Amino acid sequence: MPLFNRTSKDKRQLMVISHTHWDREWYLPYQSFRIRLVGLMDMLLDIFDSDPEYKHFMLDGHTIPLEDYLEVRPDRFDDIERVVQQGKLLIGPWYIIPDEALPGGEALVRNFLRGHRVAKMFGAVMKVGYIPDPFGQIAHMPAILRGFGIEYATMWRGADDSLQTTEFFWRSPDGSEVLTIHKPKGYGSGATLPQNTRALLGRIQAIRDDLEPLATTPYVLVMNGSDHLPPQPELSSMLRAANMEIEGAVLEHSSLPEVFHNVRRYIGDRVSEWPVHTGEFRSGQRAHLLPGVLSARMWIKQQNQLCEDLLTHWAEPFATWADIAKKQAGPEWHEPLPPTTAHMPFPTSEASISALIDRAWRHLLENQPHDSICGCSVDAVHEEMRQRYEWVKEIGEEIVRQSLRTLGALGPDEPMGTIAVFNPTPQPATGYVTATIPWSDDRPVVAVVAPNGERVEARQVGETAHIVVPEGAPAGFDGQRADIGFVAADVPGYGYHISRLEVAAGAQPAPAAASGRAIDNEYLTVEANAEDGTLTVHDRRSGRTYAGLNRFVDGGDKGDEYNYCVPETETIVDRPAAPPRIRIESGAGVRSLVIEMTYRLPAGLAAHRMSRSTATADERIVTTITLTDGVPRADVHTVVFNAAEDHRLRVHFPSGLRADVSKADQHFGVVERPIALPQWDPATWMEEPMGTYPQKAFVSVDDGAFGLTIGNRGLPEYEVLDGPDGATIALTLLRCVGWLSRSDISSRRGGAGPQLRTPGAQLHGRNVLDYSIIPHAGDWAAAGAHVLAVQALRPMRARWNRHGLGHLSARGQLLNVESPAFAVSAIKRAEDADGVIVRLYNTLNSEAATAVDLKPVTGAVSMTNLNEEHIAGIPRLRDGVAITARPNEIVTLRFLRED
Repeated sequence: MPLFNRTSKDKRQLMVISHTHWDREWYLPYQSFRIRLVGLMDMLLDIFDSDPEYKHFMLDGHTIPLEDYLEVRPDRFDDIERVVQQGKLLIGPWYIIPDEALPGGEALVRNFLRGHRVAKMFGAVMKVGYIPDPFGQIAHMPAILRGFGIEYATMWRGADDSLQTTEFFWRSPDGSEVLTIHKPKGYGSGATLPQNTRALLGRIQAIRDDLEPLATTPYVLVMNGSDHLPPQPELSSMLRAANMEIEGAVLEHSSLPEVFHNVRRYIGDRVSEWPVHTGEFRSGQRAHLLPGVLSARMWIKQQNQLCEDLLTHWAEPFATWADIAKKQAGPEWHEPLPPTTAHMPFPTSEASISALIDRAWRHLLENQPHDSICGCSVDAVHEEMRQRYEWVKEIGEEIVRQSLRTLGALGPDEPMGTIAVFNPTPQPATGYVTATIPWSDDRPVVAVVAPNGERVEARQVGETAHIVVPEGAPAGFDGQRADIGFVAADVPGYGYHISRLEVAAGAQPAPAAASGRAIDNEYLTVEANAEDGTLTVHDRRSGRTYAGLNRFVDGGDKGDEYNYCVPETETIVDRPAAPPRIRIESGAGVRSLVIEMTYRLPAGLAAHRMSRSTATADERIVTTITLTDGVPRADVHTVVFNAAEDHRLRVHFPSGLRADVSKADQHFGVVERPIALPQWDPATWMEEPMGTYPQKAFVSVDDGAFGLTIGNRGLPEYEVLDGPDGATIALTLLRCVGWLSRSDISSRRGGAGPQLRTPGAQLHGRNVLDYSIIPHAGDWAAAGAHVLAVQALRPMRARWNRHGLGHLSARGQLLNVESPAFAVSAIKRAEDADGVIVRLYNTLNSEAATAVDLKPVTGAVSMTNLNEEHIAGIPRLRDGVAITARPNEIVTLRFLRED
């Protein structure tokens, strides 16, 4: 082990890093904390002006505090610019300090892109991956950092005792590495240093005793700051006095870039002597991991997923496509303004639309700091988050509506109009869609004719609607509208197909009468149990049957927003109070089982909090399971009317398969995790180890021959339970608690924040949850289960178009990715407006290759890093460009436009 020689004549370099950890909102809402931020920044600038020896201050690694401050004090821009360019104030590389697990991988990239952009306005970006407080570290963080030219990182939470040194190399699954310094005592080891020299020397010695045994170089971090702490004005004189008396060391007011420069120089060409850690950090052995944040206030996680998908897979790619298509249509193009917006012009310039999307991203990123997206703040904070999500959706939906309208209007022209169906995923998709079309009571039947000429069954959905006809409406517009539903088959990935409408003779057929408890399609049969409402799913392809699926299991939770904690005396409820009511509904190409049941739950915790109460509350649960023609997946829509408190509701899926690991979709890849929990010592561990983990689109188990994958829409917490009958996937639906933090829970040593009541975290009322059941042969990759999960996460959309200009064919595609092994992370306008950025990654743990073609763009193609900086040109072939990617490698391409 390359430990620094403690007998060396060289003194230990104690590198004092002055900083603040600035939670933008937490136990106080944003504006309350901003008032304190203004005071801190005023004070800091005064210190820089009055004390030339006060060398550095780090603004917590993110740049949004500067925007927050300058909104109040715009007159201080020049002062901040000056101290940043002097190297005194260190800012970036983040825009906000996020949670790592809950935002998507692309959101983390946008966070860095915006952080760099803001920091460059002031002259310099701190090129260190400063990760002070996120609740665990994701496996792909080194790859993301290296994508921004960042070679260093420092982190805290998630390490266990296998990490024996503070310095190590952290490696992503794709092989990317960053030199990393672990902060075993967190980001506040040297917070609020005492002014008295004797007391200061005593405090420094305690820090040395903690950190020097783990240090492998002469340099030790002393983190002079903590939550919302201001700078210490007397620090320069304090360090000067201490250096006159300290033995065997020197205190230096320093910066993280300076520390890493010195550490890397010390390591030199002896890199192989330092330890390497590959993958994520998710242990609570040495520091609080706080894994319960994955399921606190589940609505936040759902809204985040919805908004990320809206921007990255709808607004950006389809706005880009619409702009290209308009320019290629030439002078014949005109904006297809519907009557309801005839007097309200929509922005048509690519720059304006990109600026609006950028504003939506800012609102979304404002909701992704760890205390925000994790749901571990006071109620007022999370109520303010609701408005930001609404702003994201308002901007995103308007841009999507206009973009799809434009593309549809450029398609074929038909007498009764057309219906364009759009697919926001990289592989061809089949799915049920609805479209709003003109309707006439005296001729209410229409047929949908697909691009291949096949007539597709379509049915009216819901009631006929009437809208106010505005002045200036086109002739024949009577304001009567109806929704029709049908199955759109084989829609190209990131593409569309356009069907025409025809009049169908006769009356619309009534839905076929259905009875019983089973539904099927060509792939699956799903049957509901008459006694408990669980499902038996038979896979017609493999012949395997999965029984007891979709069982709701409710248990007590005496924890807080940070940690789940089972009561000392537990009461589990896993069956409804009475047999469920079951019915079958059908539509055009779809059949659904509707199961209504009531769970009688303990109303909350007993007064002593050791057990659940004897008083009860009835929890109504309505679940709709839908099979769609042509889709080997069962989609589940569950509505829970929550009336209980202090409990956790999960849904169980027993696979009947023997498995040692779970396989979960994560940022830029799929992570395998052991099902068995580690051995632990309650006397020394900071937290009890939990089997709950984060996921993105799906989690899967398999035994090699068969598998079961559960997709989800914004439900990020899962656990795989090992039992005598095999592995059971448990998906968390709700975790309802009433405290920000408590100090009396057994699953965590000590508190995690102020002990404040949070009644909003009990999630009373209606909660809507969506997930999917995907049985298959083999593992997730071989079966394409990931494709099905993503298509359930991002369902297709359809819209009717009155006229078409004929510039686009009945089938079209923006982006073709040949191999299903690759997932698409972004299709967006380049940050410098020079071309279109396409980002994709290899989902497999092995090398993979694919062809990639941005079909409407014919210019040159190059590879860039995540910061969109040029790496190398790529020859363009007939079907696009050919790329080969390492396991889980992220690939970013720039396609230059020639229009």
